[in-house]
Amino acid sequence: MESLRPFFSLSPKAEPDARPVAISNPLIITSPRIGFLNLLGASAQPILEADKLALQPFFTSTEESSAVPPVCDVLMIYASLDSDGRISGVEDGLRDMIRKATASIVVVATENESKSCVAAAKRTGYGQANLVMTLGRRGEAFTSFFAELFSKMSQGTPMPVAWVELAPQTPSASHIDCPQTIFVAEIGHIVFKSLSISPQYPRAVPQAADNGQPLGSEQQLPLPLAVEPLPPPALLPPTPAPRAGENPVWSGWDVLLIAGLTVLSLFLTQIGMVFAAHRFIYPRQSWLDVAQMPKLALLSQFVTYAVVAVFMVLIVEGKYHERFWPAMRWNWPGIGGVSFMGIGVLMLGLDILGRFIPMPKTTPFDQFFARPSDAYLTVAFAVTIGPLMEELFFRGFLYPIIAHRLGFFWGIVLTALPFGLIHAFQYGYAWGAVLIIFLVGVVLTVVRAATKSVASSFLAHVGYNGTLMVLAAIQTDGFRHMEKAGVLLF
Repeated sequence: MESLRPFFSLSPKAEPDARPVAISNPLIITSPRIGFLNLLGASAQPILEADKLALQPFFTSTEESSAVPPVCDVLMIYASLDSDGRISGVEDGLRDMIRKATASIVVVATENESKSCVAAAKRTGYGQANLVMTLGRRGEAFTSFFAELFSKMSQGTPMPVAWVELAPQTPSASHIDCPQTIFVAEIGHIVFKSLSISPQYPRAVPQAADNGQPLGSEQQLPLPLAVEPLPPPALLPPTPAPRAGENPVWSGWDVLLIAGLTVLSLFLTQIGMVFAAHRFIYPRQSWLDVAQMPKLALLSQFVTYAVVAVFMVLIVEGKYHERFWPAMRWNWPGIGGVSFMGIGVLMLGLDILGRFIPMPKTTPFDQFFARPSDAYLTVAFAVTIGPLMEELFFRGFLYPIIAHRLGFFWGIVLTALPFGLIHAFQYGYAWGAVLIIFLVGVVLTVVRAATKSVASSFLAHVGYNGTLMVLAAIQTDGFRHMEKAGVLLF
């Protein structure tokens, strides 16, 4: 059970990195990504744009959000902190946002009171980062300071070392050209390793003196949190970044709960549908004949999916207070999404395997195409609600949980495997058919993993099912001669 605990923990604590993070052995972030989270709206947009213009040359990708923290290595937050440390207008605390962004460096880039900063930075069992809290931006000093800081880090200087070089911690140093900040090096020594050469930002060496206050701070501001002059006495090990870039808010228990609800709802709904239909619509037919009616099976599945869809939304928005579609990484690809339907068409090539492996002549699923009316209803289901719910569960809920713990490869394999197995019954448990569906699941999960978009895998799924249906309709003269068709795998 200990080996399964990481999958099902509701609030997993940070696990220490196995190696020490020291000046001689820093945490290296390859191809760093920066994210900008604006929780203040239009009032903070001008400074956000100025920061983004100056800082994005040091990063391989830039993402901006006004709600959900973008997954990144450096997170710039524009928010107002209440006196108790809460972030105004949102449910999540600062540590929650750090955890969701998986960032190793987090900068609260808007000015806040020192008391609020200290309260917001209160440590939890998760969400560690090299944390910077801003007390005063001092105009362009903030932007230029962090531009040179990231420049030095891109050239191999660890963050605390670069910070002290820019804001020396000696009685004779002056910080008049630095922003007023609190710097807490929870992870410690971090450097960037970019694929491109980062620009450099030369600065004049300050000459004035102060009283050696915490990094970038002023003498008149006693700050309770600061990094000590190097070497630091104790640097906490870093929170390991989630594998495959996935960091879902839900747990493995939530996924099991959804799966259990689906099975139970389908069972109860089918019993209820068959009982009602036999009693009020088909009283002269046997229970078995009524139970095998495709229309009733599709109707019960539709009702089940509706219940499960509501439950999914309640988990994400009710339990975790996240917007459903962004948390699910739906990320509609726009007009270019048509290309993903093309991937679905290309997946028909997998059906060629059916010529070389044992395939059933008939399957229990054939009854859904016994009559044209049932066939067209099945087609409608196969290109709409069916692939939608399967993608939401397998590529939306299940894949991030597995990939977060085991990485990209096992996330794909262990998502595609149950996807293939749930189709085993409708194909009479023929292993050849299940194998092909498993391979289809592999392709769909690769699309989801590569694009970070469940909508893209949904479109590929629709493309695959839809093309199968169109070809079957042409081959069987509008589903009137199903004996001309082979086994339909979707």
